[in-house]
Amino acid sequence: MENRTRLISILGLSGSGKSAIALQLIQHIQYEFDCIIWRSLRNAPPLQTLQTDIIKFLSQQQ
Repeated sequence: MENRTRLISILGLSGSGKSAIALQLIQHIQYEFDCIIWRSLRNAPPLQTLQTDIIKFLSQQQ
């Protein structure tokens, strides 16, 4: 079995409608993914902390 990881990022200026686009996209593609993680990068923790949190979350899903 082939392991594949897919990542979708939506980037843009503040107030440009990224959240609205993401909500519509999730409704259309949610059944194609095992897990969807929604994170705002506003006031985000350091990358290492974010990575550790996501790994912990995903390891509990298995």
